[in-house]
Amino acid sequence: MRALCIIGVMYEAHPDYRLVLAANRDEFKSRPTARPFFRESGMLAGKDKLQGGTWLGINREGRFAAVTNIRRGDPVPKPAFSRGKLVPAWVNNENFNDYLAKRYEADGFNLLYGTTDTLHYVNNKEHFPRLLEPGIYSLSNADLYTSWPKTEQLRHDLIEAKTQREESLINYLFSVLARRDPFPDELLPDTGVGVELERQLSSAFIDMPEYGTRCSTVVLIDREGSCQFVERSTSGEPEIRHEFVIKP
Repeated sequence: MRALCIIGVMYEAHPDYRLVLAANRDEFKSRPTARPFFRESGMLAGKDKLQGGTWLGINREGRFAAVTNIRRGDPVPKPAFSRGKLVPAWVNNENFNDYLAKRYEADGFNLLYGTTDTLHYVNNKEHFPRLLEPGIYSLSNADLYTSWPKTEQLRHDLIEAKTQREESLINYLFSVLARRDPFPDELLPDTGVGVELERQLSSAFIDMPEYGTRCSTVVLIDREGSCQFVERSTSGEPEIRHEFVIKP
């Protein structure tokens, strides 16, 4: 599972919301995917039909998680588990620490996870699990502390989002997730895939013939713990919008 490829988070950094999350999932266009739905466990999430995992999920108690892959580095020949298992393990509170204990046996990943009151980060390359301070964070396919042009752009966009409210905020976040302009070559990272592919992958929204942004998701958790979950599927025409409201 390719996982999310860009995530922006405002944690205790918006006047109306404890958490604001905006993310794009990039994947091969032929990979079968299910729209977001409530599973028997109570988790709201989309589903990767090949591995059964997910890239982003949340439950009624406000436990949430989102995962990205790490672009650089050799894949593990026989990974101990799929990255998509991490999200339900945290959200459903099932064997999460067991997965963390085996994290170096999996393909490269970043994981943002938390509750309505906390935000944590871990990856399986350099960073142990850590509690994050309130603030604005942007993450793609390097670690949380590596700046790429599109993560810097998203972070700037989230700073501007402080003035947006309710539906205007949701529409604004979808608009920044839809940015398609590539960045200049001299600003691109070198992750070992060549400059042409780096350029095609440099925008927030990716649209290549066989690979690209499959969905965009916005999650808002307000001061009372209510959650708005809105996903736009970008796999076909017209776009399909799925909306959910979760009450505490």
